Amino acid sequence: MFINNANADVYSKVYLATKSRDEAMLKAEEEQDLQNKNVGIKQSVKLLNQDEKNNYGIVQFSLNEERINLMLTKDNIARLREKFSADDFYQRSDGVLRLSGKAESYVGGWLSELLENMGADRADINGDGKFSGKERAMIASGYSYDLSSEKQGVVGKSAGVYNVQGYQAGEDSVLSKTLDDYVNEFISADKTLKGKVGLKDYAEQTQGSFSDAIKKELSAKENKLADMFAEAQMKVQPKKKGKSTEEEEEEARKKAAELLAKIKQNRDIESLTPEEKAVLKEYFAGEVEQLEVKDADSVNKHLEQSIEAFIEQIASHSSLVFEAKV
Repeated sequence: MFINNANADVYSKVYLATKSRDEAMLKAEEEQDLQNKNVGIKQSVKLLNQDEKNNYGIVQFSLNEERINLMLTKDNIARLREKFSADDFYQRSDGVLRLSGKAESYVGGWLSELLENMGADRADINGDGKFSGKERAMIASGYSYDLSSEKQGVVGKSAGVYNVQGYQAGEDSVLSKTLDDYVNEFISADKTLKGKVGLKDYAEQTQGSFSDAIKKELSAKENKLADMFAEAQMKVQPKKKGKSTEEEEEEARKKAAELLAKIKQNRDIESLTPEEKAVLKEYFAGEVEQLEVKDADSVNKHLEQSIEAFIEQIASHSSLVFEAKV
């Protein structure tokens, strides 16, 4: 399935000025750390617990005059080495990979984004360095979007996402995550390592197949629409017209209901033929006028409300001419 606007940006890292350090400077820093037994270097909880040690490497960088050790996946470390200059990496004798220059500002930028703009610095309520349950929900790592089905194309059915919003409440989960986990997710989802994360890439990194999720949402929408159409068919009674037979009237009303359901799905009245428009206008004249002047988002919401109002109107034996007003 093709999904329009699937990778609209949802997150971007904080910009941090780069600070390059030569090998002599980093070597002197390392020797000082050995004498001081690494006092003053902040260690991540994931590092302290040595979780999944074989899949991770330790990187060190400075942020706000504080040095921090985090665990990044070996795959992400390899990607960083490929993207940035070799001068941005210094391998220490204790196994820590010291970052400098653009590599340091990149990783530090994602951690800064997580702490400052997504609320992670305030979410660790019990101070254990991990986030679980309501703590995870306090971190604005979620996202939202509106979904529309598109026309059937030569490559199959397509869909579109719009009104994409990042920085929504995160998922409330009993599973705990650390700062390392969040930073790794952003780096993994940032396919070009340019400091921006798209919706599809982030969704697949955190939730699984984005295409499958879209298909599931579309299926739910279509099922709801089918139920509304079936209800309309059951409740709509033929209009009384002296010049029409009962069979012709039955076919006309069914056709009108089908066309309204079609427009509710693709929101494109221009996809109808002139004959189809005439049938739709006969039963839903007011709604057709709204479709011609309203933007897609307003129409979608208004259509659903109007279908329900029309069904209630019919059930109460009111006039069967559809007059929707905004």
